[in-house]
Amino acid sequence: MDEASDSCKTASAKEEAVTASEELECSFDAGWQTRGSGWQYNSNTGHSSLVGVKTGKVLDFDVRTKFCSICQHHLGRKDTIPNHQCNSNWQGSSKGMEPDMALSMVTRMDDRGCTVGIIHADNDSTTTSRLRQKFENIKKRDDKNHVKKTLSRQLYAAANKFKELKGKGVIPYILRCFMYAISSKQSNEDELCERLDSIVPHLFGDHSGCSGDWCRYSKQPSTYRYRHLPKGEPLTNENLRKQLETVTENYKKRSSQLVDLGSTQSNENFNNIVASKAPKNRSYGGTSSLKARVSAAVLQKNEGYTWVTKVNKKALLSPGTISARVGQRIDRKRLWQKENSTSVHFKRDRFKRKHKKTFQQITAAVIEGETYKPQIEEDVSVNDIESIPTKCSLDGIDEYVVFDLETTGLSRTSDITQISAYDGKNMLNLYVSPRQPISSKASDVTGISFSFERNQMYCRGVPVESVCIRQALLQLI
Repeated sequence: MDEASDSCKTASAKEEAVTASEELECSFDAGWQTRGSGWQYNSNTGHSSLVGVKTGKVLDFDVRTKFCSICQHHLGRKDTIPNHQCNSNWQGSSKGMEPDMALSMVTRMDDRGCTVGIIHADNDSTTTSRLRQKFENIKKRDDKNHVKKTLSRQLYAAANKFKELKGKGVIPYILRCFMYAISSKQSNEDELCERLDSIVPHLFGDHSGCSGDWCRYSKQPSTYRYRHLPKGEPLTNENLRKQLETVTENYKKRSSQLVDLGSTQSNENFNNIVASKAPKNRSYGGTSSLKARVSAAVLQKNEGYTWVTKVNKKALLSPGTISARVGQRIDRKRLWQKENSTSVHFKRDRFKRKHKKTFQQITAAVIEGETYKPQIEEDVSVNDIESIPTKCSLDGIDEYVVFDLETTGLSRTSDITQISAYDGKNMLNLYVSPRQPISSKASDVTGISFSFERNQMYCRGVPVESVCIRQALLQLI
């Protein structure tokens, strides 16, 4: 534990060296050793960390625990509790641990001569209010991920009232619009408020306040259609508009905290390291074991996997050549992964893998049918599938349908523009209204074009009747 404290002091000195101002910028977050249910938090122990934004190292940490195993043992036997180093250092509620630990750590930093001027934290506790009682000039920056989660919850809650939000990709699209406005680098609060004011009109068809760096309407106003809104058209529900405007006003009131968002990802990473050393399905809070495990997590975060060797040296033990070699190899691998994960190639590859996995899951769900949902066994209309259907084979089948499609392009997200089918007796030929522009190469091959201004489809320059994709597929079936 002493080695972890020394590591924090060294990290504080490095953070001061790379910081231009006299005040440090840190991120703060806390965690419990018992999972919270969302409405009930009853953990007996908790830990927190203060991480430097510039170096990403833990500058200070703290642990709170409500009970002591020695006290509990003697109280259970109704004996007199002997003099001992009591492990309990908190008698309040579990929710009160987080702001108390934040105040303790910032105070210790101030006593060491390291002033914390800006803190990144979420809005789930009264941490900022508690800190400003003693440090009036401390500034708060909201965590980007928590802002996104909060906005996402609000939109999905609104989907219960407005069916327009239940379409595939509608809520993620609205969420991206808001987060783009919030996450973009703003010079002042007025610029952020101006960007937020343009979001709701954009969703409802008014592009007068849109910027060309995120809205394509100014580049192609005659053919512009929304890719993720129902039927490619703007929203029209006025009640939904009032709901979204209320969300916008709430964020404008907090523009001073949103103009330059912070991040607590380093603290979340530290919490994961603590969870690997102090699993939540076991209790270590009754003794000093929990603080020792949190200290080990601090050393791993600050020093890397070679921390074991340094602790052995401190304890006058053999450093262990094999342990040192393994730690160095793991550190090199982690450094390579960190550098590689920030490359454009890695991010594109990760997006492709995610898209492929999602497509495979949707395909499997269609083939298997409905196999899992709450209380599905009580639904008598749902029958369990005895065997998963396989791909159809034409062997032994006398009647079948041959069909062909024309699309707006070669992309997997292209829209269908024509469906033709023949079953040996009847011929079906339908033109389908697309939701996106037809590429010039596709028009050269198929001779099909579509005017969004007139809502009219043409084949070789001749107007033809077209239907929506739903009607076309129903007629094909």
